[in-house]
Amino acid sequence: MALLNGEITGKIHANSTRFDIIEDLTYNEDGSIKDRIETKIPIKTIIQELVHEYGNEHLHNIIINDVDDYGLELLEYRNDKEALYLGTDPTTTEITRFSLGSDFPFYYYDPGGSF
Repeated sequence: MALLNGEITGKIHANSTRFDIIEDLTYNEDGSIKDRIETKIPIKTIIQELVHEYGNEHLHNIIINDVDDYGLELLEYRNDKEALYLGTDPTTTEITRFSLGSDFPFYYYDPGGSF
């Protein structure tokens, strides 16, 4: 474990690599990239592999509890002129962001019957 915390020069820096994805590339005949597929890796797997590889710990000795599968990315919006909205596309279930502009009228619907 001394290789993980830096006691014996084995520090892992946050900007050293992206541990959260596996990138699969397919190439065209001329060598250019045709397609790039990024697959997310669960946090438990990342921790287990880092402790096993860099900490030289056997897999049967590594016990990881109470960790979410994936982390959340922080989104920060710095425009004070117009509001930003998040919506879900019902066909793909992807979350998209959009802005209506500062001069767009906004109405709030109250299920109780008033506006």
